[in-house]
Amino acid sequence: MTADLGATGVDLDYEETWHADTWKTVGKGGKMDSGPWELNQTVYKYAAICKDVMINIKAIAPELKLSTTPGAVGAWGGKWWGGNLKGMWLLLFQ
Repeated sequence: MTADLGATGVDLDYEETWHADTWKTVGKGGKMDSGPWELNQTVYKYAAICKDVMINIKAIAPELKLSTTPGAVGAWGGKWWGGNLKGMWLLLFQ
């Protein structure tokens, strides 16, 4: 357990670009074969993972913190053409 190791929290590292590319959906004005696409399924999956970890921290060791390192373009508000999870944090926040 994290608390038993003397750590102050859990760091969640998430880089599942393959998931976003596999489960992409057609974005506004896009085409399935050429994009732009949306990564709603990956945003939902990441949110669910974060929430699960937060629930377990609260139940087991509420003094622990949760941290994660968002991608450099996670707040991107433009069109997504696949790959590096552009806009994931913006969509998650919204």
